[in-house]
Amino acid sequence: MPAQPTKQAYEVLQCNLNRHARAQDLLMHHVAEWGISVAAVAEPYFVSPQSNWVGATDGLVAMVVPPLGNHPPLTKIESDPGYAAAEWGDIVLVAVYFSPNSPLFEFDQYLVRLGGVVGRAAPSPVIVPRDLNAKYRAWASPVTNSKGEALWKWIVQTGLEVLNQGTEFTCVRQQGGGVHSGHHVSYPYRRDANDGLASPGGHGDPL
Repeated sequence: MPAQPTKQAYEVLQCNLNRHARAQDLLMHHVAEWGISVAAVAEPYFVSPQSNWVGATDGLVAMVVPPLGNHPPLTKIESDPGYAAAEWGDIVLVAVYFSPNSPLFEFDQYLVRLGGVVGRAAPSPVIVPRDLNAKYRAWASPVTNSKGEALWKWIVQTGLEVLNQGTEFTCVRQQGGGVHSGHHVSYPYRRDANDGLASPGGHGDPL
């Protein structure tokens, strides 16, 4: 009986660097040390012009793959203030960031634009690593805010699903932490073992 091909699992890291140079240096070190396949970076110190980076036009969010190793490259599809979309193997990654200081009506307009990006990516599977400062119980946030409610409606409308689950903090600061960020995915990708790992899966697989 012929051997079954092994599935390749890739590790996706999402983080916010708060525009710190040292944090970006540490990120690149950990990407190499931990074998991270791709990192979605909100508020980077800078977006490198190197070919392994793809960034938003305002520089507030970017994606980076290791310069060496057996990882799919990033091929830019489109970008605008607050998001960057790229092909990554057979997946489309859409890294997004929205400021907590911007009003709800701007967030609603932003989600409309983002919905167009996800729609244009079809039929490719989509992963949306996000830092939108939106809080909602579906991703285990202890509180819900208006942006979280708007984001949840958008997720349902666009057919995405929440990948990260559980109550472990995704944001930790000196004054406390919370479950702020995460990933959304379209079928046929599912959660596999840990947050940030995606592998081919059938329709209906829980995330």
